[in-house]
Amino acid sequence: VGVIDILPGCISSVYLYYDPEYSFLNLGVYSALNEIAMVRKFNRILHDLKYYYMGYYIHQCPKMRYKAKYLPSDLLCSETNRWFSIESCVKKLDKNKYARFCDDQTVQDDDGSSFIDCDIKVLFKKMALNYRDYKRLTKNNDDQEKIYEYVRLVGRKCASSLLYYIDNSD
Repeated sequence: VGVIDILPGCISSVYLYYDPEYSFLNLGVYSALNEIAMVRKFNRILHDLKYYYMGYYIHQCPKMRYKAKYLPSDLLCSETNRWFSIESCVKKLDKNKYARFCDDQTVQDDDGSSFIDCDIKVLFKKMALNYRDYKRLTKNNDDQEKIYEYVRLVGRKCASSLLYYIDNSD
């Protein structure tokens, strides 16, 4: 039994299970190849659907190493939010448990680097406000560092589409 998510830009392989007595059939490989073929077929009609996502890759987990064999394949650098070929990433992960995939140390995640208070949305007393208006209304800057850290972590684009809940029980 295989479960997938069909998303606007990709097919995401969620999980697969089968009777272990059939492991000689390499059903995991068969399933992955079938799902890759499905992406190619769907892409003929839905041009934005062009990626196959095999789920998280944890280099230290031997059961996940098979994912590195499907090429071309990319991993996301958590510091720059940019994609890098798995071949270059594996070399770095072999040396260190955690690795920045981008060699240029000056490169940062553009999505989290600059924002203004009106880009940040907050939920306060059941009201959706931008952070600038919240500060004017409450004359309170106590949460500022915490909120700015939130934006740096989730990125400007994501923060502008979510509401950051501010507890007003004080």
